[in-house]
Amino acid sequence: MKEAEEADRLAREASIKAGLEAESAKSAHKQSVGRRGKGEAVYRERLAANGLTKEDYQSHKMWIPTIDADTETVDDYSRKLDLARADKDKAEEAIAGNERPVLAPLEASLQEAENAQKGETDNRRKSRPG
Repeated sequence: MKEAEEADRLAREASIKAGLEAESAKSAHKQSVGRRGKGEAVYRERLAANGLTKEDYQSHKMWIPTIDADTETVDDYSRKLDLARADKDKAEEAIAGNERPVLAPLEASLQEAENAQKGETDNRRKSRPG
């Protein structure tokens, strides 16, 4: 009889402990569902604030790890672009007020002179005895 009473007491204690653990698990589950709901609401708000849909986010999510490297690349490009623009501005200042020559007449004159030289060279070769 004493063994049965002891077994009954142990079973009752185990049942009470299991009941408390079940209640604790239910409470933890309820809290996690609440936190999940809040997290999803924040997620949706952030997507909306950035003009994204869930599908947009999922399709672009793979690029998240490269954001820092991409930002560095863009910043480097921007610095180089700024330097190039500054060089261009300096060059424009250096030539400001200078007239740009009209090249067509100069090129025509050069071609004419080259043709004349070629003609004279050909005449000289023809006039050589030989």
